[in-house]
Amino acid sequence: MTIEPYPPQYHYRHNRESDLSWIKGMLKIIPSELRQAACDEYSKIYGKGNGDKRKLANTYLKAEAAKYKEVTP
Repeated sequence: MTIEPYPPQYHYRHNRESDLSWIKGMLKIIPSELRQAACDEYSKIYGKGNGDKRKLANTYLKAEAAKYKEVTP
């Protein structure tokens, strides 16, 4: 049984719009033993509040997931 990582403490939310579904989708691509670390790093980047924190955090997570995404021919 794998334990799902906590959703990141910090992520974009405004009215009915949120990045949470996208974040969870990216986390599912990352191997289960590395998910919590990726989630924690996402929160760390987003929580710093420097510049466009949303873009920086999402770019990090997308790049991290890309390392493990299967390439289909």
